Amino acid sequence: MFKSSKKEIHEELMNLRMEIEKLREQLDKQANPTSKVADNAHRLCDLVSYVGAKQAFKVVMDNRANTDDEKFSQQLLAVASSCLSWELQDILSDYAQELLPVMSQIATIGSIPLTVIQELNIELEDVAEKQWNLDKGEQAAFMAGLINAASDKDQAFASLDSEIIDPALKHLVLDLLFDFDAFRTSFSDHAIRELLMVINNEDLTFALAGADEDVREVFLRNLSERARNMVEEDIEICGGVSKRDNENAQLSLVRSMRMLVAKGVVERS
Repeated sequence: MFKSSKKEIHEELMNLRMEIEKLREQLDKQANPTSKVADNAHRLCDLVSYVGAKQAFKVVMDNRANTDDEKFSQQLLAVASSCLSWELQDILSDYAQELLPVMSQIATIGSIPLTVIQELNIELEDVAEKQWNLDKGEQAAFMAGLINAASDKDQAFASLDSEIIDPALKHLVLDLLFDFDAFRTSFSDHAIRELLMVINNEDLTFALAGADEDVREVFLRNLSERARNMVEEDIEICGGVSKRDNENAQLSLVRSMRMLVAKGVVERS
């Protein structure tokens, strides 16, 4: 029995050594500098995308007084490499004069230390924790819905002309200013099919139950024969839906189409 126990203990020790070796291999892999740099660089890209390129550059610029030229240049290049080209162009126009004095230093940077990327990630994570960035498409869709629902349309459009509203956002809002009648002629069959993929059958049935025949046909012709028959049967079974249910269902379809337009999935004809 004692010999058997010693043997079992020996086997357990061997298994433990194997597990330790596996852990060492994993730690060595995690400690690989190249792997760490890549992971932190990916994290930086995600953070710059989330907080916004302008905000990321602002973080670097706000720390300028406490940062030497070399590290400042490294931070600039790290953030710049994480931006989209069109974002970078806007930023450079804002900070061009301030960045010219370190042009020669920027030109000498051959690599960016891991510590610089890690420090940037920590600062941007702190920024990210304090803000929730809205999706521009959702923002524009909400504004368009607000204007459509307003009783005083002149006041609604006047508020849209405010100078503080970004022109690109304003353009998107205007593109989303449509109601259920727009389905008659404003969208291609492809756009309607994209919409049919994201709405539920109940909203479709209730919306079409109170719709004119020509608008109803826009949707029905983009369904399969089987699906069309089912929707037509559902419309017949439910009979006349209440005005409220009909309007709510139609509004649901309009909101869904606004989001598809805002996200660039479809376009108005």
